[in-house]
Amino acid sequence: MELCTASGRAAAAGCPARMTEFLAPGTIARAAPQDQTPQLAILSPAPETRVWRNPEQPPGMDRLALRAQVSPNVRQIVWLVDGEDYALADPASPLYWPLRPGAHRFQIRMPLQGRVSRAVRIVVE
Repeated sequence: MELCTASGRAAAAGCPARMTEFLAPGTIARAAPQDQTPQLAILSPAPETRVWRNPEQPPGMDRLALRAQVSPNVRQIVWLVDGEDYALADPASPLYWPLRPGAHRFQIRMPLQGRVSRAVRIVVE
């Protein structure tokens, strides 16, 4: 039988690495549930947002709220800003990013995993 090395169960579509295993008659390796991969989405900022900094506001107050949605719910996600890890956070709570002039790209991912969400691009002026 062909097994998924990550789960030890019958290999299903999307299994990254497989191996062939000989099982005793009557032994069944159950298939892993089809899609346990969390669905990642950025709720805020919206794509193609333009943000203007307030020059009269104290620097610590010029910030942007980052909000995410992960289904099924998880305890932590990693926010990436311009391709670099920014913060480890609870997806149910907003996270604040200090505004920096220029074009920026936001993404989220699960800790210790390489797959990232769709990028959200913004411009800060």
